[in-house]
Amino acid sequence: MFGPGKEPPLTVLREADVIAAAIQHALAEASPQERPGLEHAAQLVAEEQRLTDTEVRTRWVRNVLSEAGITPGANHVAAVKAVREAVGGSMRLRDANEIVSEADPNA
Repeated sequence: MFGPGKEPPLTVLREADVIAAAIQHALAEASPQERPGLEHAAQLVAEEQRLTDTEVRTRWVRNVLSEAGITPGANHVAAVKAVREAVGGSMRLRDANEIVSEADPNA
């Protein structure tokens, strides 16, 4: 979508590996009462780790649009504007357009 050799306009930061390691460490020292909660947390983190960067980016865009009261695909111009504002206007118009289009389930 972003052209040959082009990086996506939004970098996805992944902290799930660090969090997973911390939970595994806590599980190794957990009491029987603490284990169920930590095991559930480990499952949630594992689910997050399986997401692709595109899925994480799409979720972020949809959250930005939801907070702005915009339905993806309903008002593309407003969606692009909301995404650019969410990053302080530092994103190029073309890049914001691409990630909004990527997040639109009707595209």
